[in-house]
Amino acid sequence: MSRVAREGFRREGRGSVNIRLISAYSAQLYLEKGWQIFARHDPNQLLFYYPIQALIDQRKEPSLIQLCRKYNPREKFILSGSIMADVEQCPETPPPLEPTNKDKNNNFNKNI
Repeated sequence: MSRVAREGFRREGRGSVNIRLISAYSAQLYLEKGWQIFARHDPNQLLFYYPIQALIDQRKEPSLIQLCRKYNPREKFILSGSIMADVEQCPETPPPLEPTNKDKNNNFNKNI
């Protein structure tokens, strides 16, 4: 994450690292176990850098944009998260944090 943040800042200026996950279940695992759950995955498939202008163009939350304008890039980086949810797989609002039968039956490492 810090590599993506440093390279993104150097190339494009202030912005946010975004971690993109495909399910609430994978997000919950990340919160519980940390980055090591993605050890077998290519970080370029999970982490993306968005400079401030891209965040504005995508109408991201104003509080995220404000954080990006204020942080000290020599000491910190901003991490935002996205969960790509298929509406058909999320009949409840909000989606359940517990794994669904589909999550349990699939090979987790393929689906993060």
